[in-house]
Amino acid sequence: GNFTGEPMSKTFTIINPVPTSITSSTFSVNQSNGYISKITAGTTVSKLWSGLNEKDYVVIMDKNGNIATGETVLATGMTAVIMDEGTVVKKYSIVVTGDTNGDGKINITDMIAVKACTLKKSGLSGAYEKAGDVNGDGKINITDFIKVKATTLKKDTITGVEVK
Repeated sequence: GNFTGEPMSKTFTIINPVPTSITSSTFSVNQSNGYISKITAGTTVSKLWSGLNEKDYVVIMDKNGNIATGETVLATGMTAVIMDEGTVVKKYSIVVTGDTNGDGKINITDMIAVKACTLKKSGLSGAYEKAGDVNGDGKINITDFIKVKATTLKKDTITGVEVK
């Protein structure tokens, strides 16, 4: 038979699935423990974003859960979150090497915290403990203390290291 009428048409919309993890060639993203590291003190949110492959889906939040702007200086304890229309897909803890108290800087407070850890008098935990391991060997000891002290005295600088 003859075919009459309108040709059939169907519209397909290609939807990019929201990524389930963050990857980066600039920063270290540990999928198993959920830490983003290799971040040097003074690094801004914008700089972190530019180093993330999934930046379009990532929101950086401060310790109070507020969304951080691009100019915000990263601090240990902040989080990088993959969002899918308001739903959290995955959350990562940000580790700024040397920033053990989450103020985004390396100073006397961090020096005291690292010293206390070295002397086993008090402990840091989570991202803050990871931040105290400034040489990236997986532990906090006198070597880390010396480096933090020298940095506090402006005799040395701490570069972001990958956390174990």
